[in-house]
Amino acid sequence: MIEDYKKIEENIIMKKRITAILAALTIAISATGCGSNTAVADTTAEISAPENIVIKESQQLTTESIINARELGGYHTADGKTIKSGILLRTAKLSTATEDDIAILKNDYNLGYVIDMRVDTEIGEDADPVIDGVEQIALPIDITAFLKKIYTVTDPGERTAILKQAFADGEMGEYMYVNALKQDSVRQQYKLFFDILVKSKGEKAVLWHCSYGKDRTGLGAALLLYVLGVDEETIMNDYLLTNEFYEGAEDAAREQYTAAFPDDPDFVDALAELSGGVKEKYLRNAVSYMKEKCGSVEAFVREKIGVSDEDIELLRSFYLI
Repeated sequence: MIEDYKKIEENIIMKKRITAILAALTIAISATGCGSNTAVADTTAEISAPENIVIKESQQLTTESIINARELGGYHTADGKTIKSGILLRTAKLSTATEDDIAILKNDYNLGYVIDMRVDTEIGEDADPVIDGVEQIALPIDITAFLKKIYTVTDPGERTAILKQAFADGEMGEYMYVNALKQDSVRQQYKLFFDILVKSKGEKAVLWHCSYGKDRTGLGAALLLYVLGVDEETIMNDYLLTNEFYEGAEDAAREQYTAAFPDDPDFVDALAELSGGVKEKYLRNAVSYMKEKCGSVEAFVREKIGVSDEDIELLRSFYLI
């Protein structure tokens, strides 16, 4: 099993290095002009240095039809270690996956676990496909109190009333993650998320997702990256990569909601943000809250989420090289 993983990791690392180098060279050439040999040399040196390059091309999975599909592999930690490639995967819902995508996840990434963070009423006709040989775990995280309600209501007026109340109560918007982390039920589910990662032992890939792979999935990814020892700037940049996968979605949503609610621009902004990508302030506020409560995000994970010192050490031994 160890030899199989090494082969998988070597193949993924090679693909990531090639795509990262090509992307970085393209950026360098665009910025400095084709005649600058120095700029190209500097960029190549930067790729090989132990610094984190957070770009879509280096983190996205090789699947084609799964939205916001990417991984945490390749990021360096403060103590000089590196997250294993191809083993910590985050995506949007898997109902869009083709048979080829499933084969890629099983064969190229050695998928062992799928964690679905959606609530029951949210899934509807978008249930995950059954994947032979993969342990599929329902781990519903009701990150906002209105989430279960909104998917059971069909009347447009009632749906609007629920959303407006959620906006007024702060359940959607920049303190959404803060309000979630205050809930025992949410913290308990993230504890189970870490338990599954420990159970996997880094022997097979773990994939976690919600509907769009940005809020519940993104918060889980950020908590894990903090625990593994990745620097805060990299964690924030990785979180914001969602916006590249959803490029143009917020503008399209804003146009739609402006037509529906022309006299309520603040509500339109909140809906557009929720329907598009993510905002730095969402995660920044959550990080500030965790630091205020416990001194650091890692301490919050230990004290409030309940991940033990032993499990944190195991996570680092399983997922870092």
